[in-house]
Amino acid sequence: MEVQSPSENSSAVISDYIKQRDIYLQNAEDFYAKGRYRKSSEMLWGAITQNIKALAATADIKISSHEGFFKFMETISEELNERYYYTEFLKINNLHRNFYDEFIPSETFDTVYSEAFRYLSELDELLKSRIKERTKKTSTHAKR
Repeated sequence: MEVQSPSENSSAVISDYIKQRDIYLQNAEDFYAKGRYRKSSEMLWGAITQNIKALAATADIKISSHEGFFKFMETISEELNERYYYTEFLKINNLHRNFYDEFIPSETFDTVYSEAFRYLSELDELLKSRIKERTKKTSTHAKR
């Protein structure tokens, strides 16, 4: 995780992460519908990590390693005084592992899939809030 200086490209970077998230999300849904849970796991993991990268980019932070996701989500949990974001991320990491090891039984994958979507929705709400805050700050600075 590295802090970058704010740039005018930040909005474009955030937008790119969101676009990629949506592509991964669509792929996750398509693979899920076909019963290809292993591949769906990886696509859903990708959607979640792209959302986290977008969230980090709102604070001019670039996540460039797997470890960076853990550190950033721990920071978010501490900042919001809400352990959910970190502890749930620890569980969600199983999606990434499932792609390689396929250890989530197919009969329980529905539950994991639903929980991951709920987490993604929570992250998305947080992302929207951070984008709104960032926009307010940017417009306030522009008026000065």
